[in-house]
Amino acid sequence: EAARLAEEYGLGRGGRYELPGSVLDLLEGEANAPAANDDDEDGDDERGRTLHPAFTDVRPGGGGSPLSVTALAGNNAAAVEACAAEAERLGYSPVVLGTTVEGEASVVAGVYASMAERLCQIRDGGGGGGDDAS
Repeated sequence: EAARLAEEYGLGRGGRYELPGSVLDLLEGEANAPAANDDDEDGDDERGRTLHPAFTDVRPGGGGSPLSVTALAGNNAAAVEACAAEAERLGYSPVVLGTTVEGEASVVAGVYASMAERLCQIRDGGGGGGDDAS
């Protein structure tokens, strides 16, 4: 189910918010393996393949609560969109500058500050120096 959710939310290979390859490899292995709760306490499936412990609901030695639970709470874009909607509800005029920027925080912060400053200049009547070609 985790692999299906990753695809659905653009987290799969080639998706807009692609997860790291190691995570996708693990999810794809889980998706292709039989159910881990097949009453086989040795951690192997019926073909003798070892199941990854993250995908079994049987604790070593048996009993107890499930070893893991898969839950997808959201992603960066969903969080930003929700924040923008709440800001608008509160009377602000939010502008989402992006959700996929990567890099050193101090550099990215400078880029965002420049973009916000330019948007304020445009809102307040344009001009204010800068490159008019942008």
